[in-house]
Amino acid sequence: MKIMDKMAYQSSLNDILDKIIEDYKNLVYSAERLDRLHLINEIMDFGERTGSRLDDIQKHVDKLVSYTSQLEERSTEDNKIQTQQVVVRTYSFGKHPREHRTTNEDLNVYLNKGYHVVMANKANDDVIEYILERESK
Repeated sequence: MKIMDKMAYQSSLNDILDKIIEDYKNLVYSAERLDRLHLINEIMDFGERTGSRLDDIQKHVDKLVSYTSQLEERSTEDNKIQTQQVVVRTYSFGKHPREHRTTNEDLNVYLNKGYHVVMANKANDDVIEYILERESK
């Protein structure tokens, strides 16, 4: 009978160990669930704290999009502006091909129309060549 008692004792020890292992697994599982719940609560708290910040960020993004659209519109308007260029030559006194004109008369006509001098080159001792331009829409 002692062998039977030993076997029964060992069997009950095995049952107890299995129960302890099962309880330990359940405890670990519960701890993991609690940890997940804690993380979920932290995430929800973080979401509530940052929610108003996200709204502020969205407002800033909307303003930037609006500003960018305005810049694009201005850019297309600026691209519609055309530059007109003209070349005018002035001559030393008495060297103008049309003798009845003064030396700066052609230049003054364009300057009065809103052109401005971009560059001037001395072609020779008697001629200065001006490059004039103006912007028009």
